[in-house]
Amino acid sequence: METLGRRYPNGQQYLKQLAELQAKQSAASGIGVSPVGGTSDTAEDQQKIEDELAALRSRAMLAHPALKFDKLLFLKRAANVYGHTYSDQNANKMGGNLCILSAASGNIGAPDGKVTTLVPELEGGLFDRFDLSYDATKVAFGYKKQDGAFHIYEIDIDPQAGKMVPGSLRQLTFACDSATGWSVSETVVAAGPVYGSCRR
Repeated sequence: METLGRRYPNGQQYLKQLAELQAKQSAASGIGVSPVGGTSDTAEDQQKIEDELAALRSRAMLAHPALKFDKLLFLKRAANVYGHTYSDQNANKMGGNLCILSAASGNIGAPDGKVTTLVPELEGGLFDRFDLSYDATKVAFGYKKQDGAFHIYEIDIDPQAGKMVPGSLRQLTFACDSATGWSVSETVVAAGPVYGSCRR
């Protein structure tokens, strides 16, 4: 907030509220800092301060200028029963899709978001990581069908509407080379063939 100055909406107000709550918290903990607005010496009062701090952090975070965009591309997957570093590459539950979260208010952190499924044609399979083009008009991603191998696909998207351009779904990699473990695209681009992992 101090760095962004006036570009951070209500930034100075948030800092003032933070200072007041920290003073209350210190007083409630018996540190000896004079409280603002009274003395708190019970567990209930301390929990109230913690709740107020959490709410303030949430408001301040969602007001950050970096969140002033209206669409977010994300990957929806079936939840694992556990989570660790390798959950992504070891995912094996079918289902999910590439989705876009749109916020009518222009702030992706606002509660008025709407989720749009980008590739309904591929429902029921497993989506892997994706890459969005610099101009937000294309998305390349890994995908496999039940009992199949991962292949690379690409779609065109309308960044304003937040939807896939109809008929733009393209599969870029195909048959797996058992000797190398990679699938090779039938389309040769300027830099050469397109390769993708055949991992299952």
